Amino acid sequence: MIDVDQLESLAAEDEATWNALWQKAGEAVLTQDEAQRALACLWRRTHLWIAQHMPDYVADFPTCKRNPGILKARRDLYWTDHGTEGLTHEGTLAWFSSRRWPVNDPASGKPLLGPDGKPVLKLKGGSTHFVIALDGTVFYLIGLDDGAWHEPKRNRDSWSVEMVNALDLHQDNGEWRTWCGRYPYVESYPPAELTPPWRATRFMQPYDARQAVANIKLKRLVMAAQPGRLAPERMSQHSDWRTDKLDCGPLWPIAEINAAAFSTTPIADLEWVKALPSAGPLPACLESTDAPAVSAREGDLAALADPVAGLREVQKALLALGYALPRFGADGQLGAETAAAVRAFQADWTKAHPADAIALDGIPGAETEKRLAAACAERGLTP
Repeated sequence: MIDVDQLESLAAEDEATWNALWQKAGEAVLTQDEAQRALACLWRRTHLWIAQHMPDYVADFPTCKRNPGILKARRDLYWTDHGTEGLTHEGTLAWFSSRRWPVNDPASGKPLLGPDGKPVLKLKGGSTHFVIALDGTVFYLIGLDDGAWHEPKRNRDSWSVEMVNALDLHQDNGEWRTWCGRYPYVESYPPAELTPPWRATRFMQPYDARQAVANIKLKRLVMAAQPGRLAPERMSQHSDWRTDKLDCGPLWPIAEINAAAFSTTPIADLEWVKALPSAGPLPACLESTDAPAVSAREGDLAALADPVAGLREVQKALLALGYALPRFGADGQLGAETAAAVRAFQADWTKAHPADAIALDGIPGAETEKRLAAACAERGLTP
């Protein structure tokens, strides 16, 4: 059970230590001591957050849904990235707690009652070592010596992380929905169409750039704290182990993320990360200290008179300039792939033309269209 008084007494010191080491994880190599100190801070920060924001769950953390000590003696471990199929980190944390949940009668759908007349409760759900929220906040739930209940084939030899993401999306009477109800992120994370469909799924929620950054930094931190136990060939996602799973899926740039995790390249130099969609300010490790002032913003896509035709012309210009649209090409549809390519172009344009900077928002509106035309003209290209 969480000792709230102890966590509160260390909170200020943990905050300063964590911020400094988490920032360093995006810029330089951590020592083993630094990484272990960062993990200790993250553990305490996580459980203090639970005590402050989910006080009814204090008795349910740390979770009992784990295999104690099963990973301690293993040398060669796997890593498995997951998507939650949920909408919030609060819901994910609740599911991965020790909370017992009411059991429903299959026939009536009502809670089953025991001989004492009280609802029958059952330990449900799985568990994970880490959770990464949509805004990139990291939670540490199970110690690295213990096995999590995340995938039967890997529970005994893998660390795991869950990215908050609804995954499968569908329309019902014109409303976007997930398996558990209405999808509330239509504006911040527009459903991305998968062509061809991924395991019979046509639309998925894009991942946030802040989640990708956090995933890279977390893996760097764990590898520094536990050197030699992970290798590139043992980095995986859930769909690698189960044909009925969608996570993390084609929108999660797992190859690029794992390559970055095993490299010493500062995250600020990873242009592909900056090209990912984000519903909030990018992490400090991606911000340039000498960034030019932004002189033009898109506003919205209403600037395009014919959105489909306009988007197709934008995509043709991106392709002519060498920006990849490997899955969908110039299809006239705005998805995560096009947004990433647009953001990459916006970043390159702003770097080369600081006096004519443009917002790095991934929106292919009139301002981007104008600069794409200028870039093509500079190189003598005809999209």
